[in-house]
Formats: sequence, C-alpha cells, structure tokens
Amino acid sequence: MILCPSLSKRALWPMAMGIVLLCAAPALAAPTGEPNAPRTSALTLSMTSMLADVYEAAWERAWGHGLSTVVMGGTNLAPLTSEVGVSTNIVVAGLQGRYTFVGDFNDGMGVAIVGRYFWISPLVDGSQPHSLLVGPHLFWRISGDSRFTIDYSLGCSYETARLEHPRGFAPRERETLRPTGSLNLGWSFGP
Repeated sequence: MILCPSLSKRALWPMAMGIVLLCAAPALAAPTGEPNAPRTSALTLSMTSMLADVYEAAWERAWGHGLSTVVMGGTNLAPLTSEVGVSTNIVVAGLQGRYTFVGDFNDGMGVAIVGRYFWISPLVDGSQPHSLLVGPHLFWRISGDSRFTIDYSLGCSYETARLEHPRGFAPRERETLRPTGSLNLGWSFGP
C-alpha cells in the first residue's frame, strides 16, 4: 500500500499547534543562569515525519559522560488515505541510545543505535501490517544560547516488516536494509 503524503487542511491545525509549542517552550523552561549553561533534556518534534502527516515527538535525557537516551512516539491525527481510498492509522514508538563524541549535549556530534516500531491499523481485508527498524545513526545537535535545538540524524536501518492475515494465510515478511534519518526541531532545558 502506498500512502499519499499530502499537506492537507487536516494537517494544518496540528502543525500550527506544533509551532505554538515550539514558540511557547522557552517561556515554560526555567532559566539556566548562564547563556550557554549545560542542559540535560531536549524536547523536539520531527519535521520529516510531518511530511507524511505523522506527528512524532522525542524527549532526550543526558546521563553524563556523553551518554543520553531518546524516547520517541507519534501517530497521525487523522486517517491517512491510500491511492485506492483505504484509510489507515499509524502509531510509531522508538528508543535511541546515544554517545556524543564531539562537543557536548548543547552542541555535539555522535553515534546512536536507533530502534523504531511501526503499527498500522488493520487494512480492509483484515490483514495487520507492522514493522521494526533497528540500526546505527550519526547525529548532530545544535543548541545555541536561545536553547532552540536542531537535531539531525542520518544512518541505515535493518527493517523487518510483517503482514499478518486473519484467515489463517501464511504471513508475508520482508527484510531489507534502508537509509533512514530525521530532522527534529525543539528546545533544550537545564538541569
């Protein structure tokens, strides 16, 4: 099934809410005292997922010694419609383990192990698709004095996809290696 990523009217209000969140986040963050003081958390929204009408947020927490973890989750807010008129919903959940080897949590580059699980609502025939992606990424995070954060990652992922049929047919499976990446925008917060 090929989904049509379109920027429709139903996508405008969630994008507007995302922009409001990005603009309001600095007011919600406690001042760190120094303009470029160390930060330990970041909240970002995925711009690449929004292109497919899926809204994904990520929360990153630094643990010290260059290590951090990222928890990701998202969904589409209105059913996506395929080229043949079938509506479907998507839920995304993921984790990352990160190590920053150049710079620090404020501004740095590093490596990550990324895992994402995609669940798609049952199709018209009752079949249930889902997939798992796992792989290494390089990431680059920029967070200036304003605490506005740009987080970019690029890598490759091993994908295993499965389509389960409710009528006892053998499930169809696919395994592939594919390029993956993301561009997230958001805010970093102090200790």
